[in-house]
Amino acid sequence: MDPAKLLRYVVVSLAAVSVSLSSMHGAVLAAYHAEPVTEGGSILAPDQLDANWGRLGNGASQVTPVWDAGGVAAWRIDNLSPADNGATTNYRMNLNAADLSSPEGWTATAVLRVPLAPGDGANVSININDGISGWRVGLYNNSADGSWLYRMGTADTLIVKLAEVDLSGYVTLQIYFDHDDQTMQVFLNGQAIGAPVARSGVYTVPTNRVNLIWGDADASPRPYRTDSYWHSVELVTGYAVIPEPHALSLLAAGGLGWLGLAYRRKKREAL
Repeated sequence: MDPAKLLRYVVVSLAAVSVSLSSMHGAVLAAYHAEPVTEGGSILAPDQLDANWGRLGNGASQVTPVWDAGGVAAWRIDNLSPADNGATTNYRMNLNAADLSSPEGWTATAVLRVPLAPGDGANVSININDGISGWRVGLYNNSADGSWLYRMGTADTLIVKLAEVDLSGYVTLQIYFDHDDQTMQVFLNGQAIGAPVARSGVYTVPTNRVNLIWGDADASPRPYRTDSYWHSVELVTGYAVIPEPHALSLLAAGGLGWLGLAYRRKKREAL
């Protein structure tokens, strides 16, 4: 199998494992999964997504359920009309402030792909507002500046670059909020990126703004389209960061080693 395709499967599978184990970490506060609903391969229609999430933005971006490369089910959010500058679509689920005050903290996870869109640009984000601060991280991809993981700083228009990243396939973007330290740590594919960020390093929000928002983050008047594929989005209480692919491969190699040793012992006993 092609290494890039294998890595994509690993990343998406790890996220699925993380999602399936999330109940071990506490309540699922908000969840959406772009996945088939019938054995025939049909996918949720856009209006079914809207029924579970409030739709934001000017609605000019198209939202389409698709089978993406590698057989991954996803919601595609894109603006096909370069003339429609500032086209944007986001989805929001309102929460209670108490949902985000668990002593275990919380973890937000998005599994997505952000290709370089025709017209040379793409920008997406996931944003958790807790009635005090806005914890927002995102990914953007353009040929002039490259592909970057970023967070928003002390203003909701201030981009702080965290790392240049490979966006050729699906990635798992996560935020873990440590309740004790009141800090946010950003993860990409299970790897911590940058240092933890305190409330003083992000922007403030009104007390009634308590929600999870994800989707298109490019509402500026520029004549290019945005494009993104969202496989899943979830917010759970507790620490639910996926393991790094490297760590997983070491565990897998170790497991295969133990299986081989057990097989050889069993074979010797049979002689």
